[in-house]
Amino acid sequence: MDSKEDSVDIRVLCQGEISLEDKNSVPALKKAQEPQTSEKLRLKLKALYEQENSSSLSNLEKELPCDAQVLTSTPEILIDVTERTHLRHQKNALQKKHYSGKKGTHTVKNTVISTQDRSVVFLGKTFPGSTHDYKMLKQELSPKKAWWSKIKATVDLGYQGIKTDYENPENVTIPHKKPRKSKSLPKPTLTRAQKRHNKKVGQKRVFVEHAIGGMKAFNILSTRFRNRKDNMADEVSFLVAGLWNLKIGSKFNGL
Repeated sequence: MDSKEDSVDIRVLCQGEISLEDKNSVPALKKAQEPQTSEKLRLKLKALYEQENSSSLSNLEKELPCDAQVLTSTPEILIDVTERTHLRHQKNALQKKHYSGKKGTHTVKNTVISTQDRSVVFLGKTFPGSTHDYKMLKQELSPKKAWWSKIKATVDLGYQGIKTDYENPENVTIPHKKPRKSKSLPKPTLTRAQKRHNKKVGQKRVFVEHAIGGMKAFNILSTRFRNRKDNMADEVSFLVAGLWNLKIGSKFNGL
Protein backbone atom coordinates (compact mmCIF):
# COMPACT_ATOMS: atom_id res chain seq x y z
CA MET A 1 0.00 0.00 0.00
CA ASP A 2 1.12 3.63 0.45
CA SER A 3 3.27 3.48 3.62
CA LYS A 4 5.04 1.16 6.02
CA GLU A 5 2.34 1.91 8.58
CA ASP A 6 -0.04 -0.27 6.56
CA SER A 7 0.94 -3.33 8.56
CA VAL A 8 -1.47 -6.16 9.27
CA ASP A 9 -2.46 -7.57 12.62
CA ILE A 10 -2.15 -11.32 11.99
CA ARG A 11 -4.33 -12.04 15.03
CA VAL A 12 -7.25 -10.43 13.24
CA LEU A 13 -6.82 -12.67 10.19
CA CYS A 14 -6.59 -15.82 12.30
CA GLN A 15 -10.02 -15.25 13.83
CA GLY A 16 -12.92 -17.29 12.51
CA GLU A 17 -14.84 -14.14 11.58
CA ILE A 18 -13.82 -10.54 10.95
CA SER A 19 -16.08 -7.99 12.60
CA LEU A 20 -16.66 -4.52 11.19
CA GLU A 21 -14.39 -3.01 13.87
CA ASP A 22 -11.61 -5.47 13.05
CA LYS A 23 -12.01 -4.90 9.32
CA ASN A 24 -11.50 -1.17 9.78
CA SER A 25 -8.29 -1.90 11.72
CA VAL A 26 -6.75 -3.82 8.81
CA PRO A 27 -5.43 -1.27 6.26
CA ALA A 28 -5.17 -3.86 3.48
CA LEU A 29 -8.89 -4.59 3.74
CA LYS A 30 -9.77 -0.89 3.67
CA LYS A 31 -7.52 -0.36 0.66
CA ALA A 32 -9.08 -3.30 -1.14
CA GLN A 33 -12.47 -1.61 -1.00
CA GLU A 34 -11.23 1.50 -2.81
CA PRO A 35 -12.04 1.66 -6.55
CA GLN A 36 -9.23 0.42 -8.77
CA THR A 37 -8.39 3.04 -11.39
CA SER A 38 -6.02 3.21 -14.33
CA GLU A 39 -4.04 5.92 -12.51
CA LYS A 40 -3.50 3.57 -9.58
CA LEU A 41 -2.32 0.88 -11.96
CA ARG A 42 0.09 3.34 -13.59
CA LEU A 43 1.62 4.13 -10.19
CA LYS A 44 1.83 0.44 -9.29
CA LEU A 45 3.54 -0.44 -12.57
CA LYS A 46 5.98 2.42 -12.00
CA ALA A 47 6.72 1.11 -8.49
CA LEU A 48 7.15 -2.42 -9.85
CA TYR A 49 9.61 -1.19 -12.47
CA GLU A 50 11.59 0.77 -9.87
CA GLN A 51 11.65 -2.16 -7.45
CA GLU A 52 12.85 -4.62 -10.08
CA ASN A 53 15.56 -2.31 -11.34
CA SER A 54 16.71 -1.11 -7.94
CA SER A 55 17.33 -4.73 -6.92
CA SER A 56 19.16 -5.53 -10.16
CA LEU A 57 21.24 -2.35 -9.91
CA SER A 58 22.26 -3.10 -6.33
CA ASN A 59 23.49 -6.55 -7.39
CA LEU A 60 25.40 -5.23 -10.38
CA GLU A 61 27.04 -2.34 -8.55
CA LYS A 62 29.39 -4.78 -6.82
CA GLU A 63 30.53 -6.32 -10.11
CA LEU A 64 30.70 -3.38 -12.51
CA PRO A 65 32.82 -0.21 -12.43
CA CYS A 66 31.02 3.06 -11.78
CA ASP A 67 31.26 4.24 -15.40
CA ALA A 68 29.94 0.94 -16.84
CA GLN A 69 26.61 0.94 -18.68
CA VAL A 70 24.01 -1.01 -16.71
CA LEU A 71 21.16 -2.76 -18.52
CA THR A 72 17.98 -2.68 -16.45
CA SER A 73 15.43 -5.48 -16.42
CA THR A 74 11.86 -5.19 -17.68
CA PRO A 75 9.22 -6.52 -15.25
CA GLU A 76 6.38 -8.61 -16.66
CA ILE A 77 2.68 -8.70 -15.83
CA LEU A 78 0.04 -11.27 -16.72
CA ILE A 79 -3.49 -10.27 -17.75
CA ASP A 80 -6.61 -12.43 -17.62
CA VAL A 81 -10.29 -12.27 -16.70
CA THR A 82 -12.07 -14.04 -13.87
CA GLU A 83 -15.77 -14.87 -14.26
CA ARG A 84 -18.21 -15.89 -11.55
CA THR A 85 -21.90 -16.78 -11.50
CA HIS A 86 -24.43 -14.12 -10.58
CA LEU A 87 -28.12 -14.00 -9.77
CA ARG A 88 -30.63 -13.87 -12.64
CA HIS A 89 -32.15 -10.41 -12.85
CA GLN A 90 -35.93 -10.15 -13.23
CA LYS A 91 -35.67 -7.24 -15.65
CA ASN A 92 -35.24 -8.55 -19.17
CA ALA A 93 -32.59 -6.00 -20.18
CA LEU A 94 -30.39 -6.74 -17.17
CA GLN A 95 -30.94 -10.47 -17.60
CA LYS A 96 -29.67 -10.38 -21.18
CA LYS A 97 -26.75 -8.17 -20.22
CA HIS A 98 -25.50 -10.61 -17.60
CA TYR A 99 -26.08 -13.75 -19.66
CA SER A 100 -22.80 -15.35 -20.68
CA GLY A 101 -23.06 -17.55 -23.76
CA LYS A 102 -19.75 -19.19 -22.90
CA LYS A 103 -20.81 -20.24 -19.42
CA GLY A 104 -24.48 -20.73 -20.28
CA THR A 105 -25.54 -18.84 -17.18
CA HIS A 106 -25.61 -15.32 -15.73
CA THR A 107 -22.18 -14.07 -14.70
CA VAL A 108 -20.04 -11.04 -13.87
CA LYS A 109 -16.38 -10.54 -14.80
CA ASN A 110 -13.27 -8.72 -13.58
CA THR A 111 -9.92 -8.07 -15.23
CA VAL A 112 -7.06 -9.46 -13.14
CA ILE A 113 -3.45 -8.31 -13.60
CA SER A 114 -0.82 -10.23 -11.64
CA THR A 115 2.91 -10.76 -11.49
CA GLN A 116 4.69 -14.11 -11.78
CA ASP A 117 4.74 -14.44 -7.99
CA ARG A 118 0.89 -14.56 -8.12
CA SER A 119 0.44 -11.11 -6.58
CA VAL A 120 -2.68 -9.30 -7.76
CA VAL A 121 -1.45 -5.92 -9.00
CA PHE A 122 -4.76 -4.65 -10.38
CA LEU A 123 -8.37 -5.77 -10.20
CA GLY A 124 -10.74 -4.15 -12.67
CA LYS A 125 -14.30 -3.14 -11.93
CA THR A 126 -17.12 -5.64 -12.32
CA PHE A 127 -18.66 -6.01 -15.81
CA PRO A 128 -21.69 -8.05 -16.93
CA GLY A 129 -20.87 -11.51 -18.28
CA SER A 130 -21.71 -10.60 -21.89
CA THR A 131 -18.90 -8.00 -22.07
CA HIS A 132 -15.86 -9.09 -24.11
CA ASP A 133 -12.55 -9.45 -22.26
CA TYR A 134 -10.69 -7.09 -24.60
CA LYS A 135 -13.44 -4.46 -24.41
CA MET A 136 -13.07 -4.48 -20.63
CA LEU A 137 -9.33 -3.90 -20.90
CA LYS A 138 -9.71 -1.00 -23.34
CA GLN A 139 -12.26 0.72 -21.10
CA GLU A 140 -9.99 0.49 -18.06
CA LEU A 141 -6.59 0.98 -19.74
CA SER A 142 -6.92 3.54 -22.49
CA PRO A 143 -4.99 2.65 -25.68
CA LYS A 144 -3.95 6.31 -25.84
CA LYS A 145 -1.42 5.76 -23.03
CA ALA A 146 1.87 3.88 -23.41
CA TRP A 147 1.19 1.21 -20.80
CA TRP A 148 3.81 -1.22 -22.11
CA SER A 149 6.73 1.20 -22.53
CA LYS A 150 8.58 -0.14 -19.47
CA ILE A 151 6.48 -3.21 -18.63
CA LYS A 152 6.03 -6.48 -20.55
CA ALA A 153 2.52 -7.94 -20.73
CA THR A 154 1.39 -11.51 -21.48
CA VAL A 155 -2.22 -12.15 -22.51
CA ASP A 156 -4.34 -14.95 -24.01
CA LEU A 157 -6.19 -15.17 -27.32
CA GLY A 158 -9.11 -13.23 -25.90
CA TYR A 159 -7.12 -10.04 -26.44
CA GLN A 160 -6.81 -10.14 -30.23
CA GLY A 161 -5.91 -6.66 -31.49
CA ILE A 162 -3.85 -5.56 -28.49
CA LYS A 163 -0.67 -5.38 -30.58
CA THR A 164 -2.26 -2.99 -33.09
CA ASP A 165 -4.32 -0.84 -30.69
CA TYR A 166 -1.65 -0.22 -28.04
CA GLU A 167 1.80 1.33 -28.24
CA ASN A 168 4.98 -0.73 -27.76
CA PRO A 169 3.58 -3.99 -29.22
CA GLU A 170 7.05 -5.56 -28.93
CA ASN A 171 6.49 -5.78 -25.17
CA VAL A 172 3.18 -7.64 -25.51
CA THR A 173 3.16 -11.45 -25.82
CA ILE A 174 0.08 -13.25 -27.18
CA PRO A 175 -0.27 -16.86 -28.41
CA HIS A 176 -0.53 -17.71 -32.09
CA LYS A 177 -4.09 -18.30 -33.25
CA LYS A 178 -4.85 -21.36 -35.34
CA PRO A 179 -5.89 -20.28 -38.87
CA ARG A 180 -9.44 -20.86 -40.07
CA LYS A 181 -10.33 -23.79 -42.26
CA SER A 182 -10.82 -22.89 -45.93
CA LYS A 183 -10.67 -24.41 -49.39
CA SER A 184 -7.05 -23.39 -49.75
CA LEU A 185 -6.29 -24.62 -46.22
CA PRO A 186 -8.44 -27.70 -45.54
CA LYS A 187 -6.38 -28.84 -42.55
CA PRO A 188 -5.20 -25.71 -40.70
CA THR A 189 -2.48 -26.23 -38.12
CA LEU A 190 0.24 -24.32 -36.33
CA THR A 191 3.91 -24.78 -37.11
CA ARG A 192 6.23 -26.42 -34.59
CA ALA A 193 7.78 -23.05 -33.80
CA GLN A 194 4.34 -21.55 -33.15
CA LYS A 195 3.39 -24.47 -30.90
CA ARG A 196 6.61 -24.05 -28.91
CA HIS A 197 5.86 -20.34 -28.57
CA ASN A 198 2.32 -21.05 -27.36
CA LYS A 199 3.67 -23.53 -24.82
CA LYS A 200 6.05 -20.93 -23.40
CA VAL A 201 3.21 -18.39 -23.19
CA GLY A 202 1.08 -20.94 -21.34
CA GLN A 203 3.90 -21.63 -18.87
CA LYS A 204 3.98 -17.91 -18.05
CA ARG A 205 0.22 -17.38 -17.93
CA VAL A 206 -0.34 -20.22 -15.47
CA PHE A 207 0.65 -17.89 -12.61
CA VAL A 208 -2.27 -15.52 -13.18
CA GLU A 209 -4.51 -18.61 -13.27
CA HIS A 210 -3.03 -19.58 -9.89
CA ALA A 211 -3.82 -16.11 -8.55
CA ILE A 212 -7.42 -16.37 -9.78
CA GLY A 213 -7.71 -19.87 -8.34
CA GLY A 214 -6.39 -18.63 -5.00
CA MET A 215 -8.99 -15.87 -4.94
CA LYS A 216 -11.73 -18.37 -5.74
CA ALA A 217 -10.74 -20.43 -2.70
CA PHE A 218 -13.00 -17.92 -0.96
CA ASN A 219 -16.50 -19.36 -1.46
CA ILE A 220 -18.08 -15.98 -2.07
CA LEU A 221 -16.32 -15.88 -5.48
CA SER A 222 -16.90 -19.52 -6.38
CA THR A 223 -20.63 -19.78 -5.63
CA ARG A 224 -23.58 -17.88 -7.11
CA PHE A 225 -23.53 -14.28 -5.91
CA ARG A 226 -27.04 -13.31 -4.76
CA ASN A 227 -26.50 -9.95 -3.05
CA ARG A 228 -28.49 -7.18 -4.76
CA LYS A 229 -26.84 -4.27 -2.94
CA ASP A 230 -25.25 -1.63 -5.21
CA ASN A 231 -21.50 -2.05 -5.77
CA MET A 232 -21.43 -5.10 -3.49
CA ALA A 233 -20.00 -7.33 -6.24
CA ASP A 234 -17.10 -4.88 -6.66
CA GLU A 235 -16.40 -4.61 -2.92
CA VAL A 236 -16.39 -8.38 -2.45
CA SER A 237 -13.90 -8.97 -5.26
CA PHE A 238 -11.60 -6.17 -4.03
CA LEU A 239 -11.64 -7.54 -0.48
CA VAL A 240 -10.85 -11.06 -1.66
CA ALA A 241 -7.96 -9.79 -3.80
CA GLY A 242 -6.56 -7.97 -0.76
CA LEU A 243 -6.89 -11.08 1.41
CA TRP A 244 -5.18 -13.20 -1.23
CA ASN A 245 -2.22 -10.81 -1.36
CA LEU A 246 -2.02 -10.94 2.43
CA LYS A 247 -2.07 -14.73 2.38
CA ILE A 248 0.90 -15.06 0.03
CA GLY A 249 2.81 -12.15 1.60
CA SER A 250 2.69 -10.03 -1.52
CA LYS A 251 5.07 -7.08 -1.70
CA PHE A 252 2.18 -5.09 -3.19
CA ASN A 253 0.77 -4.75 0.31
CA GLY A 254 3.40 -2.04 0.68
CA LEU A 255 2.51 -0.15 -2.49
